[in-house]
Amino acid sequence: MKENIRSKAAEVAGKAKHRVEGQYNQKRQQATSEIHHLASALRGAADNVRNDGSSISATLLTRAAERLDTLGSSFTGKDLDGVVGDVQRLARRNPAAFIGGAMLIGFA
Repeated sequence: MKENIRSKAAEVAGKAKHRVEGQYNQKRQQATSEIHHLASALRGAADNVRNDGSSISATLLTRAAERLDTLGSSFTGKDLDGVVGDVQRLARRNPAAFIGGAMLIGFA
């Protein structure tokens, strides 16, 4: 009976993980697309600001766009376990950046 319960629990856990991974893959594609769109918008804003004569602001906006593109690309080939591991490492190495990023994502 004990082995039967373990078997059923493992089966349920496997199904739940499969479902979560499917949802993650769908949301990952949406998030990656949104990140790249935001980077593109920042590049457009940088061009507008540069045309208005503010090269420092344009440079900052361009750098932000480049970082967003890097972030979006980093999600492209990662499975759920890889992303969770990356987030855990970031939170341990730099808690302030993690909390700030979480707040920024929440506001967005």
